[in-house]
This record gives sequence, C-alpha cells and structure tokens, in this order.
Amino acid sequence: MCHNHTNKTIMTIKFKFLTFALCALFTINLLANETDTLAKEDFTETELIAIYQNYIDSIETTIEYQTDEVSLPGDFATVNVPEGYKYVNVADTKTILFDLWGNVPYSNEENPLGMLVPADFAVNKDHTYAIEMTYVDDGYIKMTKQKTLIMMIY
Repeated sequence: MCHNHTNKTIMTIKFKFLTFALCALFTINLLANETDTLAKEDFTETELIAIYQNYIDSIETTIEYQTDEVSLPGDFATVNVPEGYKYVNVADTKTILFDLWGNVPYSNEENPLGMLVPADFAVNKDHTYAIEMTYVDDGYIKMTKQKTLIMMIY
C-alpha cells in the first residue's frame, strides 16, 4: 500500500512538472511571436549600408589623431610616433576596437594605452591594420634573470 502511494506521488510530481514545462514553453513561444509582430522599419540593403556608412563617417570625424611625441596615459612613458603613423588615444581606440571592429573588451588587468595606425588610416577603409598598445603590471624581473630568459628563448 505504501509503495503504491509513493508511485502516485511521483506520478503527480512528474505531471505537475510536465504541465509547468509546457506552460513555460507556451508562454515563451507566445512572447516570441508577440515581439516578432512589433512594428519594424523595413530597410533595403542599400539603405542599411548607407546608414552604417554614415555612422562610420560620423565616428571618423571625432577621432583625434596625434603625431610626433605622445605622452601615454598615466604619464609613465612617451612614444615617438614614427613617420608614416599616427597615434589614436585610449577612448578612440576602444571605440574602434570594440564598437566598430567587434573585438572583445580588455580584461581588468590590461590597461589600454592607445594604438598606432598608418598615416592613411580611416575607420571606413576596408583594409587596414593597427598596432594596439596595452600595459599589464605583472611585476619586475631582475636583469640577471632577464638575460637567462633571453638565452633560453634563443
């Protein structure tokens, strides 16, 4: 008798769980269909490309490029920007790398310092490159150990 009662309890729990799961799936499906029917603006591919290009162009006009000698954030170092390159500050570097190019944001340990880009760089160019500069305060290696490490690498 006790065994039969336990089976009924288990069946009741299974039924309640199945009922809950089906209701949850139905609700999710209903919500998904509801959001799909919200008003959307339909754009042609050409219009979407033009909108994106305007966005990129608007960002390009705000980027502050620097040449010659640049003091890095925190004033712990300076960079002599080589001829044929220009420096992009930290804020603009983040915009380019993360917002435009889709790179994953830095970890909390990395401190972005900006980047160097070719003199003809523009965010709206299809083919370009950048030299990203970061700083991680990992510690100090004594000169004797540095020589040992360098010898081990070669």
